[in-house]
Amino acid sequence: MTKTPVVALLYLLLLAVLSSSAPAQTQRREAQIYRCGPEGRQLQDSPCSDKPTGTAQSVAFDQPSATQQREARERAAAERKQADRMEQERLQAEATQRKNQAAPGRIDGLASPAATPGAAASSPHAKPQPKKPKFLPQRNKSSVPAGASSAPR
Repeated sequence: MTKTPVVALLYLLLLAVLSSSAPAQTQRREAQIYRCGPEGRQLQDSPCSDKPTGTAQSVAFDQPSATQQREARERAAAERKQADRMEQERLQAEATQRKNQAAPGRIDGLASPAATPGAAASSPHAKPQPKKPKFLPQRNKSSVPAGASSAPR
């Protein structure tokens, strides 16, 4: 006999034993409530002071078992740990990103002139010199007499 059928048989036997045990179920419970206040919108578990002869209504609800409550607490704790771990990863990633982007820049995202090569020689507060035009426009001296001005009289 080979090991594979024996292992499969043991798994089936274990599954049958586990399925025959009663799983933890919620318990069906009932509570008595009283409608009080204007239009009966206030609910309480004791008779109303303004209507001492009021009738109680029965409300059915499911009470989770102790096993379900424990599992829910464990699941919440695991999710809390995962959220804390994810927050730490995010904070580390943001710190790394800030460190990588620590170079000064302008609002348009371009590097400042001081950060560009060749700009270190000029002072950061010096005004740029205006460029001279490549050619100067020539005046036609023959059309304007020597003593005339362009302002109207």
